[in-house]
Amino acid sequence: MQFCCLADVTITSPSFVDMQMFDFWVHGKTVSQACSILAQSPSVEEFRMTNDMLAAHVRDHFAQFTLLEMGLRHPDSFMQDCAYHQLTPETRKQLIHMYYSLDESFLRELVGRRLSNKSRREIADIAEKCELQLRSCKRQFDNLSCVARRTEDLPGRLIDNIKNCFLLPERLAECYAAVIFITINISVHIDTVIFQSELYHL
Repeated sequence: MQFCCLADVTITSPSFVDMQMFDFWVHGKTVSQACSILAQSPSVEEFRMTNDMLAAHVRDHFAQFTLLEMGLRHPDSFMQDCAYHQLTPETRKQLIHMYYSLDESFLRELVGRRLSNKSRREIADIAEKCELQLRSCKRQFDNLSCVARRTEDLPGRLIDNIKNCFLLPERLAECYAAVIFITINISVHIDTVIFQSELYHL
């Protein structure tokens, strides 16, 4: 008796990521906002894309980035997990660096605040003041909180730990380290003041 074995074989090429689209998504642009910018591109007219076609094109990219986000939250795994091997190592590094990017205006508004739930509830006001998209500010705040949480108990220099855990370039790791250092010391100072005040009123 002969047995026939059937198998599906899939051949894939490295996936392409539109970095301009990813930049829109990272900075919290809506589909409508992205379409308004892209509508000025010569390629839209060249390919005779209607508004509906352009919107569908943007939505498809944004949906792809949403799927990638879970991996981007764990950069070390994102670089090694076979689920993302369709992306070249260079592409994955670029996505990580862009996803963890920080806006200076947002960081300035964080000075004097803790990385707490209370501060996160105030992000809408910060976003409006900085003229940034709310989703972008939430991403930056959550990334700062995640980096602080995952590195707080690690031995060694904070900058080195951030670079090793999140695979960030030196300059960006320094920014994260500075913000985390400031917020932690502010928290310690505030807690000390509250404690001293409570002792005074005993």
